[in-house]
Amino acid sequence: LDQLKETPEVQALRLQLLIRLGPALISLHGPGSVEVEEIYTKGYELCRSLPESQDHFPVYWGWWRLSRDFNEMGKRADELLGRAQARRDEELMLQAHHCQWAAHFNRGDFEGCLAHIDDGLNLYERGDYRTHATLYGNHDAKVCGHGERSLVYWLIGRPEEAMESERLAQAWMEALGHGGSWMHHKDITIMHRLYRRDAEEVLRIAEEMIAFAEEQGFTDHRAKALVFAGWAHARLGNPSRGLSEIREGLERQKVIGTREDFPVYYDMFAEVLALNGRIDEALEETTAAQAEFEAMGLNVWLPELRRRIGYLPQQRMRNDPEPAISDHREALELATEQGARTLSLRAATSLASIMRNQGRIEDACDTLEARLQGLETMAGSADYAAATALLATTRRRDA
Repeated sequence: LDQLKETPEVQALRLQLLIRLGPALISLHGPGSVEVEEIYTKGYELCRSLPESQDHFPVYWGWWRLSRDFNEMGKRADELLGRAQARRDEELMLQAHHCQWAAHFNRGDFEGCLAHIDDGLNLYERGDYRTHATLYGNHDAKVCGHGERSLVYWLIGRPEEAMESERLAQAWMEALGHGGSWMHHKDITIMHRLYRRDAEEVLRIAEEMIAFAEEQGFTDHRAKALVFAGWAHARLGNPSRGLSEIREGLERQKVIGTREDFPVYYDMFAEVLALNGRIDEALEETTAAQAEFEAMGLNVWLPELRRRIGYLPQQRMRNDPEPAISDHREALELATEQGARTLSLRAATSLASIMRNQGRIEDACDTLEARLQGLETMAGSADYAAATALLATTRRRDA
């Protein structure tokens, strides 16, 4: 094409190639890589010189995907939704909702995320969109929608429904037989297992991801899997190996990835640093990361990151509990604002533990009872068991 005169026909063909190269390069080099940024920058400039058409939408979707600021990501998602609505095109509406559910999730708006998943999946069932993965992010919207729903359900305290959504995502992924969607499903599933703190399952999935990524050349996903493998190895008794792996994966992600999973990565990183006795470094890294994420509007997992900041000094057995109590209260308030009831329960459990150790038995019981109310859907989960066990022992201590 570079050898041809730049006619409208050549430009249209160039756009066709760019919108297919973008998703391929996302998997091969990572969504935050220079190669991907160049593709979508060229595509965006090209769209501005051509009459508006359906072919523009995959470029705008890629432009949305590259957002470095998550407040800006929300604005770009709104622009895509407006474009799709103006064209009254269900195909474009599906992918606009795809952008919206991710944007709302990253900002910690879980109800908004669920609403857009519902709208998007309803559209998906009315057409045949199995080829969309080749144009939009190299993964299928239905696999993504069910998978994202599983994460939201866990966060808002509906763990059984989270598992069912994960199963639906897996079933459709297997029916498609598409490599990028396979990897996207594993990416979401390993996050779900990390939420549940199931180190053995996290390690198993990470090893699957690493093997597949090396076979397919998916460098971004290999780096992600190393972060999770490092956390799992550290939790399972090999903290030095875990630290080496998580450092390698995190450094690669900083270069080639995008930031949406970084609050979770830094929470894992802090835990692994602490398991290696490097608590001051863990606190420094986590505090700096939290400030960065808050500035860019990346709110998902921030309650847990804040809880980590309060918890780390306690591992040094420092005498003054007040800073930790303040950090835990902030984590609790933030989780409550987001409706992240599972993270709220975690923060309440940690806070109540500190209060009990200070002899504030009534405060500890009140804190736990308030957060456990209405969470019977979580009965059987590790977080619910830890909270109810602490409440029972604290009541006995009071008696």
